[in-house]
Amino acid sequence: MDVIDRPSSFQTILGYIPGHIHGFWLIYKKHKAEKLYGPGGWAYQGNGQFVPATRPAAVGPGYGTM
Repeated sequence: MDVIDRPSSFQTILGYIPGHIHGFWLIYKKHKAEKLYGPGGWAYQGNGQFVPATRPAAVGPGYGTM
């Protein structure tokens, strides 16, 4: 029980495993989005949510001027 006697080592182990699971999950979700929408065709919404990227509408010359 040497690991439990050292709180910093125990906290490192407690953060290491869930952190890796979370990281691999996000990588999986990103690869899934690229497969669905194509490379660069997605936008990240947070919480592992990817949606199709919308391109801004083309604006003609002089837009917003008088």
